[in-house]
Amino acid sequence: MLQAFKEIPFDEETTTDKDESDAELSVDVDDADRDSQSEADISEDEELSEYDETDDDDGNFYIGRDKETRWRKTQIAPRAKTREKNDVKKIPGPTSHARDASTELEAYLKIMDIDIVDEIVKCTNRYMQGIRHKFARECRCTETSINEIMALLGLLYLIVTRKGHHANVRELWTADGTGVQILRASMIYDRFLFLLWCIPFDDLQTRPGRRQTDKLAPIRTILDIFVKNCQQCYNTGEFTTIDEMLHPFRARCSYI
Repeated sequence: MLQAFKEIPFDEETTTDKDESDAELSVDVDDADRDSQSEADISEDEELSEYDETDDDDGNFYIGRDKETRWRKTQIAPRAKTREKNDVKKIPGPTSHARDASTELEAYLKIMDIDIVDEIVKCTNRYMQGIRHKFARECRCTETSINEIMALLGLLYLIVTRKGHHANVRELWTADGTGVQILRASMIYDRFLFLLWCIPFDDLQTRPGRRQTDKLAPIRTILDIFVKNCQQCYNTGEFTTIDEMLHPFRARCSYI
């Protein structure tokens, strides 16, 4: 039996071919596995490179196993608190422009300055020139001045402080002891009523054109100066609130 086994011819070509085919097969399998693995790596690299180019140029993120989750490498810094837009940056209270007033008149002129009074005088004289021809005696329609308008404003304040704004004006000018003596000493009754009837705060000839775009056209010039003076004299505080007050008014008002 051993002899028969020894007599079996050894086929070198068959063995060699078989080994070579197995080697080729193994090489092909290894190459295929390597190619597939390299393709996967390339595709992953492409995804990472695409992500890096678009969203993470500095490489601040890790990619999760699901290829979608992104993990930041560094901790996000807490956002600093921003200041509100309505923060008060000025010291509340009277400004240095208003603190130098030493008398009541100086304090009043900080708000109702000469520019406002001068504008009222110019508008009133312009209106008087247009209605002067209606009076038989032109002396009844003489032009006013800054001192007279200041006296008129002072008398109006005095009437309010004496609680006389609901009383008949003629009763305040009576000389029987029931009226206010300083009113008669400052201005006669007819002149007081005439100034109140004539006094405007703007040019009546240009008012219709300005009123088409500005509902406050009759007092716009005076109001702008008044608001500017208030801002220069006082700084509002952090807890300032705006409230409303209702005043009796019988005429029509279009800017409510």
